[in-house]
Amino acid sequence: MPKATQVDNLIFHTSAGFSGVLGIENFWREGLKWRSKGYSVIVETNGKIWYLNDNTAKNGYVEKYNDGKCFEFITNGVAGNNSNSVSICYIGGIEVIGKDKKGQNIYKGKDTRTVAQKASFEVVIDQFLSWCTKSGKDINKNLSMVGHRDFSKDKDGNGIIAPFERIKECPCFDAIKEYENYTSPDRKGLLPTVKTPTSLPIFKFYSVVSGDNLIKIATKLKTTVTKLKKENSLNSDTILIGQKLKY
Repeated sequence: MPKATQVDNLIFHTSAGFSGVLGIENFWREGLKWRSKGYSVIVETNGKIWYLNDNTAKNGYVEKYNDGKCFEFITNGVAGNNSNSVSICYIGGIEVIGKDKKGQNIYKGKDTRTVAQKASFEVVIDQFLSWCTKSGKDINKNLSMVGHRDFSKDKDGNGIIAPFERIKECPCFDAIKEYENYTSPDRKGLLPTVKTPTSLPIFKFYSVVSGDNLIKIATKLKTTVTKLKKENSLNSDTILIGQKLKY
């Protein structure tokens, strides 16, 4: 069965940093020990689009659109929800808001998409919908445009992921609202279709405070930086005040 017929979500992400595609791939491979990539598409600040062409190669992205091949791969976008989703990412998503006592930058999540990145997202969405249609997916049924943060638990059950409920800020904008016109009529304004297996481990969460870094947090929580990065899909050592880290 083609993956397209199983896809329920197009998920928007941010890289939470400004490393290039090769840097991001290297972090997945060396830092997180992933065998596959995190996203089907990555968009640079200048709008340049990189399409996943090989899910296991060292340099797996190409500049030329590959007729939907990029969407066929199962990537590491959102744990437990990758077989029924496609993940795309823009480079950026953070700003420096000051320095801590040691002179290290303090970051905060921010929608840093450039005009070019927004335009490229529109191109990618059109390519995605075309791929869905050609592959047998009815884009008028059960198809959502959502952000990574929208997979956080809706604790008060009001159908909205409020700031206090977010596990992370990614992608730092309201994808459900912004791309509502591309969502199927039956999913407009709704949270994503989630297929999280019951076998997934139960996590606790730590909220990042001023002065924190991954080494300090790992020591406090009696874990390792590598595990924190892997469990939270972190592409770098950058963490944001208020960010919730699974451990």
